[in-house]
Amino acid sequence: MRIKKIIIRRDDFNNAIYFFLRKAGTEMATDWNGDAMEIVRNAVITTFERMGITIETYDHPRTQLN
Repeated sequence: MRIKKIIIRRDDFNNAIYFFLRKAGTEMATDWNGDAMEIVRNAVITTFERMGITIETYDHPRTQLN
C-alpha cells in the first residue's frame, strides 16, 4: 500500500482554508475566529484521512540573525 501525504506549511494550510471559506460564503465579510477555524481545519484533515491521504503541517522555521 502506498502512503499518500501532503506536507504543507501551517500558515499556507490555514490561508487555503480561509480562502475556501471566503469563496464558499460568496466573499461575505465574516470574521473567522480561531475556534471556528480549528473546527474546519480538523474536518479537512479528517476528510483527507478518510481518502487515505495524510496532511502534515509544519511551522516556517525562523531564521536567526547573528
